[in-house]
Amino acid sequence: MSKVSVERFIQQVVDGSEYKGHVKIGETVLQYELKFSVPIPRFGEKLPGSFSDARRKMQLTMRGGEQDEAIDLGDDEYHFFMQGLLTLAFDFYYQPTTREANQGRFGQVLHQKVPNAGIATISMTQNNTYQFPPELCAWLSVPKFGCKFAQ
Repeated sequence: MSKVSVERFIQQVVDGSEYKGHVKIGETVLQYELKFSVPIPRFGEKLPGSFSDARRKMQLTMRGGEQDEAIDLGDDEYHFFMQGLLTLAFDFYYQPTTREANQGRFGQVLHQKVPNAGIATISMTQNNTYQFPPELCAWLSVPKFGCKFAQ
């Protein structure tokens, strides 16, 4: 088992349906975009019926490496990253501070309803340490992810 620090950063693009950020595993940073075809507050009304349906309703795009290239995620890889990012997105959406920030004058700025307001964003970062089994470390060490772990 390897003790690994993981940072998950999320930034709202569109309240309840579009987010971007990064996952930092050790020293490796992977960028992501997460889009929901059904907004978070209505997500429970239309739960995905199959894995392919889930991938359509929760679109995850990841980028990484020195060239910031798109990473093609297989089903297991998609599932691994979605476990952490889905809970992060839901936690972020339902945070009282996020809900408050999407209201009033600041909410109008976020939703670009105030002309010439500049760019305003809200975000959240979570840091945790996990024990990764050797198989997971090997899997994340492949070139498309490029994670490096202490031996």
